[in-house]
Amino acid sequence: MKNETESNPESSIERERLDALAALGIDFEHEQECDDFVALAAEICQTPIAKLSLVERDRVRVKAIWGGQAKEMDREVSLCARVVLGHDIMEVSDTLEDERFRSKPQVVGPPFARFYAGVPLLGNSGHAYGTLCVVDKKPRTLSSGQRAALQRLARLATLHLEAHQRKKRATEVHSHLQAIVKASLGISVIATDTEGTITLFNPGAERMLGYRAEDLVGRETPGLFHLESEISARGRELSKALNQNVQGFDVFTQVANTEGAETRQWTYVRQDGRHLQGRLTVSPLCLSDGEIFGYLGTAVDLSGQFAAEEAARVAAERFSGAFDSAAIGMALVSRDGRWIEVNDSLCQMLGYSREDLLATDIPMVTHPDDLEKSLRFLSQLTHANAQNNLLEKRCLHQDGSSIWTEISVAPVRDSAGVLQHFVAQV
Repeated sequence: MKNETESNPESSIERERLDALAALGIDFEHEQECDDFVALAAEICQTPIAKLSLVERDRVRVKAIWGGQAKEMDREVSLCARVVLGHDIMEVSDTLEDERFRSKPQVVGPPFARFYAGVPLLGNSGHAYGTLCVVDKKPRTLSSGQRAALQRLARLATLHLEAHQRKKRATEVHSHLQAIVKASLGISVIATDTEGTITLFNPGAERMLGYRAEDLVGRETPGLFHLESEISARGRELSKALNQNVQGFDVFTQVANTEGAETRQWTYVRQDGRHLQGRLTVSPLCLSDGEIFGYLGTAVDLSGQFAAEEAARVAAERFSGAFDSAAIGMALVSRDGRWIEVNDSLCQMLGYSREDLLATDIPMVTHPDDLEKSLRFLSQLTHANAQNNLLEKRCLHQDGSSIWTEISVAPVRDSAGVLQHFVAQV
């Protein structure tokens, strides 16, 4: 019975094999390593011809050849086409005695192949990309040692092709990544290989850390600009949590490997020795098959944020002091007219204790005849382009009497321009 793939080129097995070959993306540029494989195969097997070929849907293409000229041929007339249907070496002692091959063009014509032995190049998927074969012009057989050596060479050739193409795809991905992040000045973007050696150091990283890319790429690891004490402390923390030894560059990547990414605050050491706080996100760089070929670290300098937070704290303390001790009434008012905070002067003006006044709202302390005007005034202040921030109105004292007041109100907005509350002076 014929093999399903042999009898039906459109079978699911063959489609899977062709998909695996296409995913590998092998090019046909000259590679010295491939030349070495075929030279060794010819020398070990003592044959005048050896080839490394890839079997595509309709043709067989030669990646490297010893003792002949590299050319492609139709798959249906190739001797190698049958090898990829199996998983073991195929040896034909005399092609003229084998009905499958005796009429093939390369048997009845140049190079007059009388002996053929081919080994499938079996990839990680279990499918064959092509073959490593040897050809002689006279009938013969291989010794057991020659067969074993040819199979080893085929495995090595397959590993080389897969590794070479992974490296090529990684280089392509890295080139695209470099183009994307090159213009990123506000964010530090640093890429490394799996060992931690820096492969990309963008202008944002140069600005943040003070180093030049050409001094670090291919030479240094991120440990250069991190505190050793922090790395060691984090390593101990991870080692204890994971019950395994985590140290060195693995401290940055251990969590990212299992969870896809990790964001953490670190102390960075600039080239000039100054320290700064940064928020670092580390994620693995993966090929389409999921293999990790490096890591990407994006960091934001938090120094400006901390400075702004400190300035805000100082400003808040100063405001709080001025707010509490002001001789005029002052209040923080929510967008819907509730008291957020009131000072002593406003409480005395309206005759309330602080607790009692906070339990009321603007409408409750506004004279009924001025309530509509008061609410309309607050509504107008919610607009970013509001001009008038002064209002004269009557407020109600706790004893029921009316007090004419002049109120100055300023809206407080966040960095995005969204209204948070009002500051009122009465």
